[in-house]
Amino acid sequence: MMDINKETISRLKFIGKIQIGDKVNLRYMYIQPDGLLTQLSRSFLQDNRNKTLSFLQDTINKTFEILKCYERTKKNSDKIMCLNLINDLKNSKNGLNNLKETYAADIKFICDLDTLLQTIDAKLTELDKAPFSPVLQSSINSPSLSSCPSPLNLPPPPFNYTVELVNDDIEGDDI
Repeated sequence: MMDINKETISRLKFIGKIQIGDKVNLRYMYIQPDGLLTQLSRSFLQDNRNKTLSFLQDTINKTFEILKCYERTKKNSDKIMCLNLINDLKNSKNGLNNLKETYAADIKFICDLDTLLQTIDAKLTELDKAPFSPVLQSSINSPSLSSCPSPLNLPPPPFNYTVELVNDDIEGDDI
């Protein structure tokens, strides 16, 4: 998988971790709690809702492109990646809904997030009708990956892993 795909997947996971009240520092890709220090740093770094919205839309749209590549896969590793992406898309909806709560007073931003959420729902519905393998097809509507059967007919691995986002080389304008 290309590095750009890995970065997109990592960003999608990041979106799913956003909690109510959190602000996204796009330059260094981390979550900032709401407060005076956050307001000052966001002003200084010129992070704003429009840049956050662009980041969210770009990440979701790139995820759709990656999923399209995996749509008719025959490789088990690609099937697993597809399942992970579908699960991450579902999780990203939680982060988007939390941003709606954070910015409840900004009606336009809420409408933009609602549109993005509807786009995700439409894509998940489209994937539900796509000609995937039976194992992958049965997994698309499941609430989480842990309840999905393994495409390799193996039990899930006995470990949990997390993705640590470290992006020192990303400039705010590159997002």
